[in-house]
Amino acid sequence: MKKTQFTGTLLTGHKGAAVEVPFDPAKKWAADQKALWKGRRGHPVRVSVNGLTFDSFVVPRSKKFFVLVDDGVQRASGLAIGDAVTVTLEPLGNKADGHSSPRNSPLQRAQRTARRK
Repeated sequence: MKKTQFTGTLLTGHKGAAVEVPFDPAKKWAADQKALWKGRRGHPVRVSVNGLTFDSFVVPRSKKFFVLVDDGVQRASGLAIGDAVTVTLEPLGNKADGHSSPRNSPLQRAQRTARRK
C-alpha cells in the first residue's frame, strides 16, 4: 500500500498527543480496523513526522481519525503541542505488505502495564 503524506498540527488530547488524519484509513487503504487493546480499535501504521520514523496507530475519536504520537517521540524529535508537522503514514500489519505489527508500540506498552497490575 502506498504512503500518504499530509500536514497537520500536534494536538493534545485526553490520552496523549496526536495529529488529525484527514482521511478514513479504512476507506483509503481498504483495510479493516484491528483490535489494539481492550476497548480500542485502529490501524497500525509506520509514521514519519518531520523526518523521524516510528510505529504507531491511527485511531478514531469523535468521528475523526488521529495518529498517536507518544511522549518519547515528542522528546526525540523536539516537537511541542501546537507545532505544525509533515506526516507520512504507511499501513502496517497486512501480510501482503511484509510488515508485522509495531514493536514497542502503545499496544505493547499497554499490555505490559496491564500484566504488572
